[in-house]
Amino acid sequence: MGNFYDNFNIIAYADGACKNNGAKDSKGGWAFVIWFDGNKKEIHSAGYSEMTTNQRMELTAVIKVLEEIKIRWPDSGVPVIILSDSQYVVKGASDWMFNWERKGWKRSNNPNSKSGVVSNLDLWKKMFSLVKEIHPVFSWIKGHAGYKYNELCDDLAGAAIDTQSDYYKVFKMPLGLIN
Repeated sequence: MGNFYDNFNIIAYADGACKNNGAKDSKGGWAFVIWFDGNKKEIHSAGYSEMTTNQRMELTAVIKVLEEIKIRWPDSGVPVIILSDSQYVVKGASDWMFNWERKGWKRSNNPNSKSGVVSNLDLWKKMFSLVKEIHPVFSWIKGHAGYKYNELCDDLAGAAIDTQSDYYKVFKMPLGLIN
């Protein structure tokens, strides 16, 4: 019996972080790790943002994964899985955003509803467009539970905040096993 991940040519972990979440002095970071070429190569990337929120950084991490895939494999249609410790991202990308799009990017059909506005709409629309092209599978994993590449993403996002800088590196050999 094979490993579940054997069904995917591209395996990506994505994570976001934020200090002083939502405040004027907030600082955020996002990061991803992509495995490809039979798990023989990895890409690590991270970035920094000011005046942001944790949710925006979680969404940005996934958008950056999708943008990287679109650039590197523009017409491949290869099976992709994106793992995130954010229920907000996984549920939103797998279900909610398709309903929001059908409702004109509203959370409710009730025009008088104050809860009708989709938060982070700019990022959800961007993700929606990329997901329609790439058709990834999204999977939730528990954060801070020992998943090596989720922990690495968390560390890279934190480092982006601390250094207020971006990071990008391609590794030719895998650094470890998926767990």
